[in-house]
Amino acid sequence: MPGELFVAKVENAHEGGISPMASWSGGPEAGPRLDDLERLAAELGGEKFAVTLVAGDGRRPRLRVTNRAAAQITEDIYEGDGRFWWGWAEPIAEVWNVAAAAEAVRRVLAANTAGCGCVVGNDALCVTSSIQDCGVHGGGL
Repeated sequence: MPGELFVAKVENAHEGGISPMASWSGGPEAGPRLDDLERLAAELGGEKFAVTLVAGDGRRPRLRVTNRAAAQITEDIYEGDGRFWWGWAEPIAEVWNVAAAAEAVRRVLAANTAGCGCVVGNDALCVTSSIQDCGVHGGGL
């Protein structure tokens, strides 16, 4: 429901077809720090993003964050080595700086407000192929 934070623990997510983009050698570390992921989920809130804590599938716990306005804009967020990480193994922010991590996630997963399917202006997602034949942007940045 929009406006409410929804964090669910998903068991056996692998069987449901979820596959991560990044992996850490050695599998999940002993005593994964779910608290850090839960703090990030709380900071993101539930109005603009659906946030799910995925754990218990034999892989590293992660947050699955989906933009409610554009469900195709979804990413997995991991915690490791004192940092939050994108699924493509790029650091987001230190775990102590939850506000900065949440702001980065909001910026990258922002929906386009121009009324088209482009990702123009989304930090780290400036995909020129997405704006080809766009009536709003005219096929250019």
